[in-house]
Amino acid sequence: MEVTPMSRFREQDIRVQTIGTRVSPIGPTTTYVSKTDGVWRKSTDEVGFYPLPTDLLLYESGTYVPVRTLSRPNGWQWTNCPLSYQPAIPDPHQKWPVLTALDRNTLAWKILSETNPSVPHVSIPTFVGELKDLPSLVKGYGKGLLKSISNGYLSWRWAIKPMIGDLRKLLRFQKAVNERLTWLYRLRAGETLRRRVDLGVTSINDGAQSVFIDTTGCWITGTSELRYVRKAWGSAQWKLLPDSVLPQVGSRELNQLAWKTTFGITSHEALATAWELTPWSWLADWFGNVGDVIAATNNSVGCTWGHVCYMRTLNARRVVKYNTVQSDADQLAALNGQEYYALTVRKERYVVAPVLPLPVPQLPILTNGQWSILAALAAQRL
Repeated sequence: MEVTPMSRFREQDIRVQTIGTRVSPIGPTTTYVSKTDGVWRKSTDEVGFYPLPTDLLLYESGTYVPVRTLSRPNGWQWTNCPLSYQPAIPDPHQKWPVLTALDRNTLAWKILSETNPSVPHVSIPTFVGELKDLPSLVKGYGKGLLKSISNGYLSWRWAIKPMIGDLRKLLRFQKAVNERLTWLYRLRAGETLRRRVDLGVTSINDGAQSVFIDTTGCWITGTSELRYVRKAWGSAQWKLLPDSVLPQVGSRELNQLAWKTTFGITSHEALATAWELTPWSWLADWFGNVGDVIAATNNSVGCTWGHVCYMRTLNARRVVKYNTVQSDADQLAALNGQEYYALTVRKERYVVAPVLPLPVPQLPILTNGQWSILAALAAQRL
């Protein structure tokens, strides 16, 4: 049965409202206090396009506000009464909003550059070219504490750490070549390479803020802290171009192609090396994607890409902790250690493509590591 392509929205709301009471001795007066706890799920996707991938947006939130039952000799009473502090449910889109068309373009170049079967395991030309900078990077110690520290950090970041990484890759050269041969065998047989790349995990902690959790007839204080986590990855499919012809399986030519593409001994890699050795190219790549475009367009094997997707899982969690010193002991005892949380999880898949064929300048939010590099460079100029 053929399915008509269409957008689809689904929702499941299993939240439950709870109403408790708070009795004040003045009057006496009864006040009803409510809360809404539980799980709320939503999803937006498209059907009828299989086997083509489509955008998928999943949303799930869960909350729980503790309640307590307590009577005091002075007349105050709480019966299944929720705490007064009930902040809004946090949303990770406050840190990482829905992707724009420009975001999709940039991420597509990134994913293609990381999954391209023509991109080398380690670039020998770049590795050799950067060796000449090693003496200038590691000299200059003892010229003042601040300069020595900054120089040491830059030496580690730009010379020692990359070199260690390249040497580790070189030690696995036989495994890398064998893996590249496997790719070539599959491509030659007409198969599709489905490759995935890890795009890292990012955590943001907004810090703890002091809050008044409940102050009506009692005194409960504490801290409220927001934590955000993003885990991202990408995938792409690669197939041999119809007019591309690979050497025979087991031939010397195919083995040489695997060796050259593994270690970047190709004409296209010469362009990538020239860019990497250009002064301040690393800084330019912070504000553009020149390096990604060069890597993604490397077609030494002769492939075409398709089904490029960017996936991410976003978490936002509010953690509330009681101040046991500045809160009423009987109230804390009545709460009986109930977990106090508000959590939102978003799982998203975006179909992306490199629409713009040229590097796109952008103004990124610099990471802590990038700020450390800039600070070290500034110290070098003092």
